[in-house]
Amino acid sequence: MSRKKRVSKKPDNIKIKEPDKPLHYPVLCFKHLTKNKKFNIKYFRDDKEKLKAYGSFFYLVGSIQETDWLTLYQKSKASGLETIPSNQINFKPYNYKLTPDEKVIVFRFYHGKYRLIGVKSAKNKDVLHVLGFDFDHSAYDHGK
Repeated sequence: MSRKKRVSKKPDNIKIKEPDKPLHYPVLCFKHLTKNKKFNIKYFRDDKEKLKAYGSFFYLVGSIQETDWLTLYQKSKASGLETIPSNQINFKPYNYKLTPDEKVIVFRFYHGKYRLIGVKSAKNKDVLHVLGFDFDHSAYDHGK
């Protein structure tokens, strides 16, 4: 007859402290991306420039989705985000009406040359609706 091994039931002394508030991370949604080719991903004609921009864009997506909203807001606009009034946008999102009091969120990528422009969802604050891109600094007034 074989003997069964006894497993000792010692209490765990490890206690995991839950954060006071859970961290929230951005989730990108493209359903409201403008159909205007000047401000969407069909902007590029040169394949070499397109590949560089796309590579940089996917790097940005990875970076955004690994960083919680609080941290993104605390970073400088060069490495995090900035907000601008929605009435400064020079294009119309697809099937989405921006309200005058709404702020849009801008992320810089490709060494600050390009911008991703979006808005947080009213229904789910983690969702960032990507509304368009600014590849030639004409999507809004950048100030001088």
